[in-house]
Amino acid sequence: MNAVLPADSLLDLTRTAFNSALRILGDRDEALDIAQDVVVNVHGRLTAQAEPVQLRAYAARAAVNRALNLKRDSARRLDKLAAIRPEAARGNTEGRAEHAQRRAVLDAALAALAERQGEALTLRFLGELSIAEIAAAMGISEGAVKTHLVRGLLNLKKNLEELEGVL
Repeated sequence: MNAVLPADSLLDLTRTAFNSALRILGDRDEALDIAQDVVVNVHGRLTAQAEPVQLRAYAARAAVNRALNLKRDSARRLDKLAAIRPEAARGNTEGRAEHAQRRAVLDAALAALAERQGEALTLRFLGELSIAEIAAAMGISEGAVKTHLVRGLLNLKKNLEELEGVL
């Protein structure tokens, strides 16, 4: 049996998904597409027992995952294009190249974290979820979320320092 979401809850889910995707992609149109897909998916899975906190956490997590997948797929397409037409990959300005380099360092530092730490940090800072929402999304206690966040930030700082020393 599917339940119906009130309009304010639907709007909150849409905002959560949109903001999560926008922070990763930086493209409003792409973020809106992802938010719409996520809300349709949430509404399709909705049951009478669904908690609003769980729905918001799910929406943020789904949007982050879809945005990261889209970004990864776009990078693969650019790599393929560069292999075919090298001049097409040279269109970046210096500012974009510098931003891309900083983003690559951050991505590498995040990738070096333990899976749970990276997931908790992504949901907290990119998904803008509360501790309770992250706990619901990850299926762990709030105390465990706090531990993952603290350790993740410490390890992220250490990873960034190491990577900057190498570059």
